[in-house]
Amino acid sequence: MNHQMKNLKDVFRAGKGAHAYLFAGAGGVDKKEAALAFAREATGFSEGAFNPDLMLVGVEEDERGISIAQIREIKNFLSLTPHGGKNRAVIVDEFEKMKPEASSAILKILEEPPPNSVLILISDYPAMILPTILSRAQRINFSNDAEISAEKLNKIEDLCKKDENDDIFEYWLSFFRDLGCLSAGCEDCAVNAFYIEEMKSVLVEKRYAPSQIADIISELLHWSYLVKTTNVNKRLVLENIALII
Repeated sequence: MNHQMKNLKDVFRAGKGAHAYLFAGAGGVDKKEAALAFAREATGFSEGAFNPDLMLVGVEEDERGISIAQIREIKNFLSLTPHGGKNRAVIVDEFEKMKPEASSAILKILEEPPPNSVLILISDYPAMILPTILSRAQRINFSNDAEISAEKLNKIEDLCKKDENDDIFEYWLSFFRDLGCLSAGCEDCAVNAFYIEEMKSVLVEKRYAPSQIADIISELLHWSYLVKTTNVNKRLVLENIALII
């Protein structure tokens, strides 16, 4: 994940960063620590220094979720001029615990983000977040693994060098759809019949459950759409995918 965060910071420094990010993944990894490090980069304040351009939001005591009043505070905070001259950043922890009226309010912020603003949303359960919100945040997947394996990184390097017309996402989608057919016991449904034995080996080695394959296909569709419709960094996308396959 340190490698992935370095690439994310490099993209942001190059002026190609997004207005909103979703740091997603199950417990066991410190997404909040990574969010704080990224927020320091976005605002230009060093670690340990008081940062007037950073706002932390979470579920308040005796509350069941993030309230619309908190979203209004976020909106007011982001409307102010940054003290450090770069950006104002807001980190929202446990974002999936957003009350319905708060979800509608933050969606408006995501649709029309204030200038010089960055929203960092943290969630252990991104499936609980509205799709309209998910579509407006660049998702960064976290894994319990400390780093992506060297083998995967080398594969990513190779994929990044491929011609942009090579649609790697179509290949992966086709492959995992066939895996889904095999895992459901429907070998005849597989499109790539010539690759059946290799796919069977993958199922044995990786022990994919049908629900996992469905989640991977959903992720691939999400990233494929972003690559085709935005200027999201391809290497960063591939590293996100490497964490889930």
